[in-house]
Amino acid sequence: MIHRVELIRETEEKVKMNRDRKLSPRFIGPYEIVERIRPVVYQLALPSEIEKIHNVFHISMLHRYRSDPSHVISPVDVEI
Repeated sequence: MIHRVELIRETEEKVKMNRDRKLSPRFIGPYEIVERIRPVVYQLALPSEIEKIHNVFHISMLHRYRSDPSHVISPVDVEI
């Protein structure tokens, strides 16, 4: 079963955002779940712009995405 999810704050700390941290979005994404590896571990389909980030995440780092265009930032805004 595939859900759209977004990464939460713990992941943002691994990706340097262009903006001031206090004003930057708390989440990046949404990204689709490719595979449920274990009951609490998921593999995500990340875009090529952030391919250097490991694509397997613990469920505590994920947050269910509820459709809202203002939540999504473009990959251009992410600096690796």
